[in-house]
Amino acid sequence: MGQIMYSDIDLNRLRIFKEVVQSGSFSKAALNLRQPKSRISRQISALEKDLGIQLIYRTTRQFQLTAAGNDLFVQASPLLNQLRNTLDQVRTASEELSGSIRLSVPDDIGLSMMGLVCKEFLSLHPKIRIDLHVGNMLVDLIRDSFDLVVRIGKVRDSTMIQKKLGNVGLSFVASPGLLKKYPAIRDMQDLLDLPFLAFSSQNNRSLLVKVRKEAKTVSLPLSPIFSANNFFVLRELALADVGFTVVPPFIAKDFIKAGSLMPLLAGWQTDGGPVQILMP
Repeated sequence: MGQIMYSDIDLNRLRIFKEVVQSGSFSKAALNLRQPKSRISRQISALEKDLGIQLIYRTTRQFQLTAAGNDLFVQASPLLNQLRNTLDQVRTASEELSGSIRLSVPDDIGLSMMGLVCKEFLSLHPKIRIDLHVGNMLVDLIRDSFDLVVRIGKVRDSTMIQKKLGNVGLSFVASPGLLKKYPAIRDMQDLLDLPFLAFSSQNNRSLLVKVRKEAKTVSLPLSPIFSANNFFVLRELALADVGFTVVPPFIAKDFIKAGSLMPLLAGWQTDGGPVQILMP
């Protein structure tokens, strides 16, 4: 018997040999491996040729391991199992996310939903570390070392990669206390009589707010008595009967459910702008 060149041994043939022994027949091994029986037989013969020894005594109805075949099965099976486990671990490690993510989001999104979002993300990717910054200040992704920035509205920096997540629709809400002071709100023109709290940096200036319901759009000239770039501030003032305002549904839903805020003109919304992810 010549010297065996182990570097030339086909591991797939060893795997087939292991399956044949465990299955108890060539036919069952072929079924389990989803390969023709003839190919299984050829692979075993090729393995025997590679090793220079007979591994299986074959008959028409059954087979029996030779002493060398039994030794090979006993010693090679654990090694093949270990190799498979190692490859599975390498594959899993390459697919599993790890490292850190530095993220900036606006106040409204950060305070209302990012806690739950981050909890779910971390449960799926436990090797990720999140560094979350909440605020409406403009940030420089490169200078401030942010990986992702979420912003509402149009972004002028064309050098950043921008991915649109969707649009934010803003709904009109007011407190029951405020509505008691004014006639019933039946259409858009009735809103002109109420003090308006705007999401805007243009305090005390007239705003032409486009309001839509399905395919219908109406332009509403409003003069805010107060404006802020934070929906939570607007919501608190609305709760205090200062005026009516526009907020995303997720900012007002719990208060509407509790009865401390009431939706105005159901179905009508104004566009708060696109929600976008920015990347360097």
